[in-house]
Formats: sequence, C-alpha cells, structure tokens
Amino acid sequence: MRTLLALVVLVTLTACASRMVPATASFQVSKREQLFASAAKELKARGFRLDTLDVARGVLQTDWEERPDRVKCGYVTCAYQERVEFKVSGSGAVELYLDRELAHWASGCFTPTNLEQRAVIEAEERAILDAILAGAGEALPR
Repeated sequence: MRTLLALVVLVTLTACASRMVPATASFQVSKREQLFASAAKELKARGFRLDTLDVARGVLQTDWEERPDRVKCGYVTCAYQERVEFKVSGSGAVELYLDRELAHWASGCFTPTNLEQRAVIEAEERAILDAILAGAGEALPR
C-alpha cells in the first residue's frame, strides 16, 4: 500500500512538469519585431500577464494565470491555471507552448494526459499562434 501511495505522489508531482507538443510555424525574419509586438498584444487580450519579454533571446513567457472557468478532467471538472511560452529563432522558426495544470482537490495539480484534453490544448495553441501571426501581417500556414 505504501508503494502504491508513493507511486501516486511521484506521478502527481512529476506530471505537473510535462509539456504539450508546441504549435509551430515559420515567419519572415524581417518581421521579428512585429511578431513580438503582436504576441504581447494577443496574449494580453487573452488575459495573460507578461513575465519575460526578451526579443534578443527570442523568448516571451507569461505568468501562470488561474482561470475562472473549469475544464473536464475525467468524470469531473477541475480548476486550472495556464501560461504561454513563445519562442522565436533567428532562422524564422516559431514555437508556442500552452502549459496547463489542472487542480483537483484529491490529487493536487497535474498536466492533462487524456488524448481529448491534449487535443483541446493543442487546438488552443494553434489558435493563439494563428492570431499572433495574423496580427504581425504573416500569412497563416496551411
């Protein structure tokens, strides 16, 4: 029984650190400044507070934001928090991660592992990235 409890605790603690597959795209390197300005504007419009904005390093990261609504997590719904990490390379590659942690009263925080939950998050990543690209005047990837 102790082994099972230890395994549950270990899985719960390590699950909060896992990541989703990022939404990716490419952009015209000459529009780097517009891309970061668009990202900051779009993320603020979606209720995120910027934590790090370092155009030279190609990184924008938001603070963790607790969301007022709830999402499906198994047979119940859970509160959740999320943050965004936006990375831009010097060669024109873009990655956007939407990290989401679900909170359940009995099991603590955990990252969604259910395929349906992950598909929803990946679709949200894509929608955010598409809005950022559109705001910077970039053609959306198809």
